[in-house]
Amino acid sequence: MSLVQHVYKILLDALFPLSPEERVLFSYSPEKAYGELPRAPRHVQTEIPSIFAYKDERVAKLVWNIKYKKSNHALAIGGYAVYQELIKLPECMPLSSKQEMLQVHQLTTSFGLEESGTYPLSSSIILIPIPITAKRRRERGFNQCELLLKEVERLDIHKNFIIRNDVLIRTHHNERQTLKDREHRLKDARGIFSVHEKVLADIISTNTSPLFIVIDDVITTGSTMTEAMATLKKAGCTNVRGVSLAH
Repeated sequence: MSLVQHVYKILLDALFPLSPEERVLFSYSPEKAYGELPRAPRHVQTEIPSIFAYKDERVAKLVWNIKYKKSNHALAIGGYAVYQELIKLPECMPLSSKQEMLQVHQLTTSFGLEESGTYPLSSSIILIPIPITAKRRRERGFNQCELLLKEVERLDIHKNFIIRNDVLIRTHHNERQTLKDREHRLKDARGIFSVHEKVLADIISTNTSPLFIVIDDVITTGSTMTEAMATLKKAGCTNVRGVSLAH
C-alpha cells in the first residue's frame, strides 16, 4: 500500500467510523455471515445468480467496506460466500462423481434414453473478475473483485478454479452509476469491455470445454455483468456465467 493510499484509508476510518450495522457485521465469522445475511430475491437469480440482498444494511456495509476500505474482515466474509456458491456448481463435484455422471451419460446415450438432470462436464473453471480502468485503479489502489477472488483462491485447497485477471479488459472509464436509472446504465455499459485475444486463445486451446465465470461485487440492473459476459461470448467463449456477491 502506497503512502497516499495509507493516508486515504486513515481518513476514511476517521470520517466514517463503524456504524451499528458494521459492528454487527464484523462480529460475524465468515461462516456465520454466510448463514445469517439475507439471500438475494429468487427472481434475480436466474440469469446472473447473486448471493446476498443488497437492501439489507449489513450487506450494503459489507460491499462498501470491500469496495472502498479494502477491509480484510469484509473480504474474508465476501470471499467465503463467493467460494461457497461456486463449489455448489455441478462442475465442482468430486472427480469420482463426475466419472459416475459420465458413465450415466454414456449408458443413456447407448440405449437411446433421454438424460435428465445432468450437466456438461468442464475440465477447467476460469474465474474472471469484473475489471476496472487504470484511472479507477489509481484512484482506489485496487480492484475489489480481484481481492474477492484472492480470498477464493486461498480457500480453494483442491484447486477447482483458475483465476485470470488478464482476460477481460475495461476499455473506458464511466462516471459513477449510483444515481443513474436503468436505461442510462444499460446505455453506458455498451462496448466498455474487450478481451486480451492472445491470452483467451491460449486458455481455450489448452483447456477442454472451459467454463468462464465472471465475478462482480454487486449488480443493480446487471448491465455491466451482461456486457462482460456478452464480450466473452463474442470472443469465442461458449460456456459463460456470472455470479455476484450482492444484488
